[in-house]
Amino acid sequence: MQTAHINSPSSEHAEWLSELSFHKDELAIFKKQLTDVAGKNTAVEIMKLVEHFENQFLVRTENIDILHHDINEHLGKIAQGLQEKTNQLLRDEASHHRTLKEKYNTESKLFADLKAEFNKFLSKVL
Repeated sequence: MQTAHINSPSSEHAEWLSELSFHKDELAIFKKQLTDVAGKNTAVEIMKLVEHFENQFLVRTENIDILHHDINEHLGKIAQGLQEKTNQLLRDEASHHRTLKEKYNTESKLFADLKAEFNKFLSKVL
């Protein structure tokens, strides 16, 4: 029964890591689009929005990198707990898993909101 419990989070972790990588790839595309917009529009109002999005993209990228690292570290501790058969470590990581899931869900929502805001911006300036 314990194996089923551990296998389930592993597929969930893989899903998280995959989506975070996808978000990071999208951010690279957004940055290029923003550079194009900045090159074609020099109005102060547009440049303020360009700076806003540059900052938001930087924050999202940093948060994705941190979360990606935390998930990989968590997986390593689970593997260590399984190898050493340390039940306390596994219980601690089960609690940590819930925290990571909350962080992942928050990051996904923030990314979706930023993406919608950026697409609205692009539709106005292009």
